[in-house]
Amino acid sequence: MSIPQHLIDHFDVQAWLDEIGIPWGQGKNTSQGWISIPCPFCPDPDPSYHLGISPQKRVTCWRCGHRGSVVDLVFHLDPGKDVAQTLKNFRLFSINELKKDILIRSGENCQLPKHATKVFPQAHLNYLLGRRFDPDFLIKKYDLYATGPIFSKEEKEWRYRIVIPIYFRSQIVNFTGLDITKTQKQKYKHNKNELSLVPMKEILYNLDSVVDKMLVVEGTSDVWRMGPGTVATMGIEFTHAQINLIREARPKKVVIMYDSEPFAIEAAKDFRSALQRLKINSFVLPLSKGDPADLSEEEVREIRRIVFHE
Repeated sequence: MSIPQHLIDHFDVQAWLDEIGIPWGQGKNTSQGWISIPCPFCPDPDPSYHLGISPQKRVTCWRCGHRGSVVDLVFHLDPGKDVAQTLKNFRLFSINELKKDILIRSGENCQLPKHATKVFPQAHLNYLLGRRFDPDFLIKKYDLYATGPIFSKEEKEWRYRIVIPIYFRSQIVNFTGLDITKTQKQKYKHNKNELSLVPMKEILYNLDSVVDKMLVVEGTSDVWRMGPGTVATMGIEFTHAQINLIREARPKKVVIMYDSEPFAIEAAKDFRSALQRLKINSFVLPLSKGDPADLSEEEVREIRRIVFHE
C-alpha cells in the first residue's frame, strides 16, 4: 500500500486512537516519544500495552515481535476505511503550517455576502439590544455586518442576518450569519467549506484574542458576552483540528463552559478528557442554567476573575 510519506509523518496517532476507542499510554517503560497500546497482532488477546508506536510512526510489539508501519495498524484496526483519508483526517499541523496554507489559498474565494453592509438596520440593532449587547461596541470590536431583505436566489439564505467574520491571524478565513428573525430554518448559516480558507470546524472563533488563558464556549454570542480570551467551537462537537489549535496556542489553562443542558455538559467533559490526554491543563465550568450569552455583567466579571484572574 503506497501512502505519501508526509501523511505518515504528520499523522496524529493519539487523536486517531481516541476516535476509535483504543486505549494508549506513555508509561515508565515506554521510550521517550513513544506511545503503547494493547497489541492487536498478538495471537492471544492480551490487555497489556505491548505494542509500541515510535515518533517515526513505526510499530513494534515486545511480546509477539510484530514490526511494521502505522499504516498497517490503521488498516488492521479500522478495516474498510480509506487509510490515506484517515491519515488526512488526523493530520497534525502547526499554526505556522496553517498560516502557510492560508497564504497559498488566499487567492481563493472567502467573500462575504454581496449584500452585507456596515449600515445596520434598526431591526438588527434592536436584536442586539434585546440580548443586552452594545451594538456600537460589537460591530466595531468583532467587525460585524448586516443583511436585510435579499431577493437573489443565490444569496436568499443570507437575508436578515448579522454576518460574523471569523479571523485567524488578522485575516478572514470563514464567516457565519446569525438570523435576527428567529424564524429561519438555520439560526446560524455558515459559509460553505469549499469557499472558505479554513473550514468552520477546523478553526476557533476569536482565537486571535487568546494570550495565555482560554475560555471555550459554544457560539459567537457566548464569545461576545464573555470577552477577550474566549473562543467558540461553533457547537458542542469538537474536532481534532480545534484541539490541535489549542495545543499550538500553548495556553496555561483552558476552561470549557458550554450551555447548561446535560448533553452539552457531557460534551464539555469529553472535550476536557481529550485535552488532558495531551497534558493540557483544563477544567469544566458548568452553568446551572441557560448559556454564557445569558449571563449578567456581575456573573461575567466573576467568571473572568476565576478564569483570567482579573
